Amino acid sequence: MKINLISKKINQSKYKLVSIISMMVLPSVMFAQSTGTRDLKSIFGTISDNLAAIPQVIMGVATIAGLGFSVASIFKFKQHKDSPQQVPLGQPIALLGFGVMLIWLPFLLQSLGGTIAGDQAKDTKSGIGEKGTPAWITNSQ
Repeated sequence: MKINLISKKINQSKYKLVSIISMMVLPSVMFAQSTGTRDLKSIFGTISDNLAAIPQVIMGVATIAGLGFSVASIFKFKQHKDSPQQVPLGQPIALLGFGVMLIWLPFLLQSLGGTIAGDQAKDTKSGIGEKGTPAWITNSQ
């Protein structure tokens, strides 16, 4: 009983210490301070800037996952060679297929964006390979 009480106090003090350090290091994040006047356009511009990074994250995760599936398929081919009764041949082939599809996903998305939105897909429409707010959001015509 006494040990549980001591461990709870230690955990509470850890949380307090982390919050105090983060308040000192990052006060603008902790207290949600803005650096100037914020209107609706700047708020949506900030949101769209933050959302512009999502396609790059998805493509990075897909590429790493594709490499993982490809390496796993190599090991499954080896397991199939050692004992074909326990590991069917379709399993490593499926892993290799998923790996190839995930590795080529970024290129597929860029070509699909070019097909749908025209030649400017890489620069203004798809958000792929783009930094900042896309032009089609900021230009209200």
